[in-house]
Amino acid sequence: SNNPFDDFGRQHGSHVAGIITADGLDGRAIGVAPGARIIAGKVLDSQGKGNYSTIATGIYWAINGPDKIYGTSDDFEPDAINISIGGGNYQSICDNTSNEARDMTKAIQYARDRGAVVVVAAGNITPDNPGPYTTMPGCINEAFTVSNLSGNTINSSSKTGPAVDIAAPGTNIYSTVAGSGYGAKSGTSMASPMV
Repeated sequence: SNNPFDDFGRQHGSHVAGIITADGLDGRAIGVAPGARIIAGKVLDSQGKGNYSTIATGIYWAINGPDKIYGTSDDFEPDAINISIGGGNYQSICDNTSNEARDMTKAIQYARDRGAVVVVAAGNITPDNPGPYTTMPGCINEAFTVSNLSGNTINSSSKTGPAVDIAAPGTNIYSTVAGSGYGAKSGTSMASPMV
């Protein structure tokens, strides 16, 4: 649909957007770039599930605009694309490990070639996704992959590995949630929009 409303129960996308642009109505929630503009692309369903091809399509949409043609008047011209989602475990760079990875690599390179940095969460260690290594698309070499910094060290629940480029604050980050609320969340999804 044309409505990117954050209908995933944990209010994940709204929290991420607030980390970037919250205007400080609540003084504890001031975004890192409150004057920035955001285009919202929804690539997951209301259960937080999706597939890599939809993420790649979202990257092309962010660059090409609704008409899907680069260089026309509806291009969004983003400086950065934030991807605070991921799946799987990839011990090393995953660019050529599957058709999905190759397609994601092409999409990220396409964005970079048009001036947009693609900032991606490294992923979190969970019971459903154990192991320390990065998730897709964070394992793509062309992505700028972010781990969760807690104090002066990498948070123990943050994925790591050779694909990680930087760590940023991502623990107990207070930000907006859909509607008119606020709350604190932790993870690489919170660290990525900090960058």
